Amino acid sequence: GQVHLVPQNYRLDPPFPTPFNPVVNLRYALPERSAVDVAIYYIIGQRVYHKLLEGQEPGLHTIQWRGETGTGYSVGSGLYFVRFNAGIFLATRKILLIK
Repeated sequence: GQVHLVPQNYRLDPPFPTPFNPVVNLRYALPERSAVDVAIYYIIGQRVYHKLLEGQEPGLHTIQWRGETGTGYSVGSGLYFVRFNAGIFLATRKILLIK
């Protein structure tokens, strides 16, 4: 059968590719079932995207962001921050969108 390795720790990998256009991949590891909260902010602090995933299973997961707001509007080129929260783990990463 297939072996599913459960990660030991929470982890948010460096986003790839960056700079990106049109899609950036946010890969993360969960050691236990967790709610996952991902928010993306423009450099001036304005939140442009938010996704809350309730009760994700342990393992490796990927979220893709297409440089759009939650309502589907394209955002402009520039520096953005990803704020990732799962369980007690909180991480922030920079991503650069170039159009």
